Amino acid sequence: MKLATHLGLLPLLIVLLCGCIEERKEEQSNTPGETTAITITTNALNDFGTLWDSSDSIAVIENNATIATASAAVLKGDGRAEFTATIVKDSTSSGFCYDAIYPAEAVTEGDDEGVVIATLSEYQRPQRGTFDRENFILLAERVTSRSQPREVTMHFSPIVAVGALQLSGLGEECYIEEIRLEACGADGRDITLAGDIEIDLAGGGKLKYDLWGGWSEIYLDLAATIDTTTPIYFCCTPCALRPGDSLRVEVETNEESLVSTVTIAEGQKMEFKAGQTTPIDIHFTAPLPPEDDEDDGDDDDDYDDDDDDPVVPPTPSDNSAWLELPAEEYAVSYPEAVTITIWDGDDRNYTHFYDIATYTSLWVAYPLENRHMGSYSRPGGWDWNPNLSTDDQVNLCSRSYAGDYSRGHLIPNASRNGIRNMQLQTFYVTNSVPQIQGGFNGGIWQKLEAAIQAEAESEMLYVVTGVAFNKVGESKTIKYTAAKDDTKDVPVPNYFYKVVLKVKYDSNGDVRDAQSVGFWFEHRTYSDSYTNYSVSVDDIEAWTGFDYFAALPDSVEDSAEKNDSWSKFTKF
Repeated sequence: MKLATHLGLLPLLIVLLCGCIEERKEEQSNTPGETTAITITTNALNDFGTLWDSSDSIAVIENNATIATASAAVLKGDGRAEFTATIVKDSTSSGFCYDAIYPAEAVTEGDDEGVVIATLSEYQRPQRGTFDRENFILLAERVTSRSQPREVTMHFSPIVAVGALQLSGLGEECYIEEIRLEACGADGRDITLAGDIEIDLAGGGKLKYDLWGGWSEIYLDLAATIDTTTPIYFCCTPCALRPGDSLRVEVETNEESLVSTVTIAEGQKMEFKAGQTTPIDIHFTAPLPPEDDEDDGDDDDDYDDDDDDPVVPPTPSDNSAWLELPAEEYAVSYPEAVTITIWDGDDRNYTHFYDIATYTSLWVAYPLENRHMGSYSRPGGWDWNPNLSTDDQVNLCSRSYAGDYSRGHLIPNASRNGIRNMQLQTFYVTNSVPQIQGGFNGGIWQKLEAAIQAEAESEMLYVVTGVAFNKVGESKTIKYTAAKDDTKDVPVPNYFYKVVLKVKYDSNGDVRDAQSVGFWFEHRTYSDSYTNYSVSVDDIEAWTGFDYFAALPDSVEDSAEKNDSWSKFTKF
């Protein structure tokens, strides 16, 4: 890529916010001046209309400090590039985070620690409908590591999505002094406008986000007052607001404060695309109410700076309340797997057992009843799971896996399309696995899902959907693929399965009887009925090593898990 010859028109103050906490260990020390090399492999830039060049260089930031320039790129045949940087060896830190910016020539260190100044070229200065793809700053998604790595993979994207605010209703004699924009996700859905960074825009604005709070904010403290008829440009990484999401705009003028909120209607969306400018017309009709500095005892503020962590109900340690959960003691060891429950307020949506080593949810467990199913349309894309680092997930947000594999849901969209936020949570990338579309995901698998949903219209079911790469004791070859927007190797499951449970209770609310059935499929195309592949839950436990429906009384569980007939299950 060519570097612009004119820099200095629009400074971006990038404050790198690292969650890495350094703890000095008394028994360890570094030799002064000792260095090590780190190899950085990047993504291809085809989607952004450009390519890496052997003369390119990037600035590498470790733990908030600009430490190296990586150059001498090795170009790979698939469009990726490989950079090597020399950094100071550090064996005393308990955590590391890495950021990178292209081009290195546009980056200088600020006066304050942890501040990097990156300057956009004059060709990147936004104009309505125009943007030069060849002259932009690229920012890498943050990479974290427990120890100082030798190799990392970094995904670069441009800070070139541009919004152009055209404001009206402010009055002809007013001048704008401050602007605050908040992007709020429907039902608390997270919207990430800029990843783990703050950006200084046009001499004082900062782009912020609170991943756990479901909102992003742009604050523009303008260097000088401007006329209300002037379009206000702001930069962010590419993103989209979907139906139900809202953009709230506050403006401070020399006379008053006003607010306007735009909510995205059903069937509409507001996209900030790479290399494009998105016009946004905002009309103001009412001033903001005056601020009350006194404590009135009302704790219902939208954003509480004193509580940065989300309030998440705990997962029961003994699984006693949730019949769908497998036992905590697993016969098969997955040392890098974590159990995560996804909540919609106080209502549990589903629990998944996510193996970070393979970027795969090995099982997803969920209750299913009539209220969960409805007619909400599918959303336009997928999202990161906010409970995990993006480094531990596969980027399936915009596009699917390479080849003929689709983004196969484990808990289906149609099993949660009656509650909008729950439905959106089924589109976390961690709920997807590579799945053959024709003859499987779009055929026998979908028909099985529909049959289970139909059964749940009249009574509660408990479902576990899972994958397996091998049966216990088996050693099959495992194929690998990758997402079209990622370089991580993702294993393709050799098997898919479902286990389903019905329960009957006595007058005291205790389980008195239950029935279950399982389905087991090799991952291939099919032309017959799913009923030909029903098996007992006992069989699937033997093949996977997991203990399903472990919260049932032992005598009930033993009897229920022997059934291998779908017909017998539906008649229970």
